Amino acid sequence: MDKIGTSFDDAVGKVKENTDAIKAYHQEEQGKSQVFIEDYLQIVTETSPLYKFVESYKHERENRQKAKRIQQSYSKGFSAIYGTMNLDTCKMQYILGIISNESEIQKKHQAIEEQERIRIERERRLQEERERQIQAQLAEERKRQEKAHLLECVSNWYAPTHSSIRCFSMFNYYPTTCDFEADEDEWDIRRLIWDFKANPNRPISIIQIMQAHSQAARKVSTQMCKCLRYFFGESINKLTLVCIPSSKKEVTERRYNDFSKLICENLGMQNAYSYIHVTSDGEASHLGGSVKAEISIDSDYFNGKYVLLFDDVITSGRSMENLKYKLERAGAKVIAGFSIGRTIHTRQFNNPIDNLDQFKPCTQQPNTSYDDDLPF
Repeated sequence: MDKIGTSFDDAVGKVKENTDAIKAYHQEEQGKSQVFIEDYLQIVTETSPLYKFVESYKHERENRQKAKRIQQSYSKGFSAIYGTMNLDTCKMQYILGIISNESEIQKKHQAIEEQERIRIERERRLQEERERQIQAQLAEERKRQEKAHLLECVSNWYAPTHSSIRCFSMFNYYPTTCDFEADEDEWDIRRLIWDFKANPNRPISIIQIMQAHSQAARKVSTQMCKCLRYFFGESINKLTLVCIPSSKKEVTERRYNDFSKLICENLGMQNAYSYIHVTSDGEASHLGGSVKAEISIDSDYFNGKYVLLFDDVITSGRSMENLKYKLERAGAKVIAGFSIGRTIHTRQFNNPIDNLDQFKPCTQQPNTSYDDDLPF
């Protein structure tokens, strides 16, 4: 050791550091995987076969480790090119080929990952679309059942002569043109409706008009809420109240602004008063007017709404049918019509509101909860 200028401690450290290489050398040369005493000298002698073998072994091990890092870093590209090659036992020429081909392995790996990303993204979008379709089908089925249930609630209401809408009127309204004298109760109904209309034919102050209307609106709202709760039950909050505008903007505001709020607040209905407007006044048809009022509706608001139309008096139903056409063009579904009175000329024994038990009441709401994977 002194002659070659190396301490024995250095030689011991070298042996410990390269034990695997030394054993591999003797296994290859003598068939014995062990360390001999002379190896302490040979390991520090640069011209010895052991020294050269160990250096070659270390270099090979470094290259195999580098190849393994490439395999780990670009596993998909490596597998695509080299399959399941064992880097501990394969020939060195393959190891060197892997190292020199690193950039191609990386490109292949990135290309495969990009293809997988595109595939996963496509599958995600397809899954989202399938889920959207399922949710849309579920929503459509819920809407179908809701609509069917609401229509069932009004199935035994009457149909006016000029409308396809089922309607309910709380009172029989006998116009003054009837060929019989109205009794006290019938006159009370006339006055109730006239006061509600807030458009008297005689000159009185606006204060008197609104006082009379306010009293009438409170009476009507109490009775109307009673009827609607009976017919619709808990489903009432699915309805949107649309009061059919008068031929004049001013009268429409007097008649329905506060009234619609009162009804909707009591029943939990949606109030469409602010989404339908008289843009140009017309002439009252019951007074012989021929000019129709022009009405604008907010299509975005009405799309998908279940509508209950309200008018003070239903005669032929033509006004309701006309508004129904416009609302359904905007995407609404008109469920029914409701009014204070129904114009008739033949005296009846009772008013409809006095005989609610003769009508079919609301049944429970339909079951609209489904499993997400229900096919439709």
